[in-house]
Amino acid sequence: MNFSLLFDFHISIMEDNSACWLFVDAKGDQKGPMGASVIMNLLKRGIGLASGVNTLVWRQGMEAWQPLMITPPFAETAQMSIAQWHYVDSEDKESKGPIPTVQILEKLAQGEIHEETMVFCPAFTVPALPTVPGQQGQQPASWMAVRDVSALMAAHLQNKQETVRDVMCPCSW
Repeated sequence: MNFSLLFDFHISIMEDNSACWLFVDAKGDQKGPMGASVIMNLLKRGIGLASGVNTLVWRQGMEAWQPLMITPPFAETAQMSIAQWHYVDSEDKESKGPIPTVQILEKLAQGEIHEETMVFCPAFTVPALPTVPGQQGQQPASWMAVRDVSALMAAHLQNKQETVRDVMCPCSW
């Protein structure tokens, strides 16, 4: 059993009681209430939620259920969780994919790919040079080294920290 998820759940209840959320799980059942940080952890791990496109969330004060994909504070993490990535295999120099973000992160953690590995995700855009002074635009993503994709590196570093926490604080309840 992954006790870090249980730990995160208890921490989020203590820190996030004012923002209790309900969501629809992968089976179509309503779950909650729970803090935003618990839902974020479930989303990052791909546990219990319907695909990010179909998951609905609600909390007190909202007029109606909303898709997780467009609801702050979940939108960016939800989009990242369903992103499909291509990468260049370091051995045969061939493009591989598409694979979901979770698998890219697993390959990174296992050393199958590295920070220098070139990746591409059609869903991501990168800042474009302004065509009008003072205005920043967006252009379609291009192949980039993993180290240059801030969302991937942030998720990778967080996964490393969680692994260290799990090793340093093993629970045996």
